[in-house]
Amino acid sequence: MKTGPIPLLPRLIRLRDAPFYVGMDRNRFNAAVRPQLTEIPIGTQGIAFDRVELDAWVDQYKSRNGRPGLQKGDRLWDAKECRGSTAAGRPGTLTRSSTDSELLSVSTLIDVDMFTLSEGAESDMAAGIVGVQ
Repeated sequence: MKTGPIPLLPRLIRLRDAPFYVGMDRNRFNAAVRPQLTEIPIGTQGIAFDRVELDAWVDQYKSRNGRPGLQKGDRLWDAKECRGSTAAGRPGTLTRSSTDSELLSVSTLIDVDMFTLSEGAESDMAAGIVGVQ
């Protein structure tokens, strides 16, 4: 089996590549990471950072802000307990009853003329069934 050369990571990471290396955008890198690192000048205008120092920053950041990943089958909603309803009574129980006078006032608002009874309305009415055509 033929093996190729072992890929080597450079020890110095240029400023343009450093945000990508730590996995963030340039503005966040400049604000949060860059002030804590040693800048190494390269040539007249180039700036680089030590890869080991970048790795140390990531390890320190992870220890302060990281949390363990979810195990297979875990769900975020499993971690929080659901609070029960604050409404009084059992589920499916009415908490307020309507009085006969309230029902009568609502029934007067319905316009009975807009409904027409189907054939055999008397037998339907006796059975409590009203059809609309």
